[in-house]
Amino acid sequence: MPDNNGLTQKELILMVLENQKEFDIKLSEIHTRLNQRPTRTEISGWLVAMASLGAIINTLMKGA
Repeated sequence: MPDNNGLTQKELILMVLENQKEFDIKLSEIHTRLNQRPTRTEISGWLVAMASLGAIINTLMKGA
């Protein structure tokens, strides 16, 4: 029989379940942080929008 450090099967399972709960909480925090950051597509979209706006303003200023 393996050495369980004097713990019963039930105690070991409860420890595993508790650790699993902590892991789930930490994973949820990481997932929340990742969802708050802008994606590369969003950043690229903003850069294209700003470049387009700059080109439009440049064209209007040359015409005036």
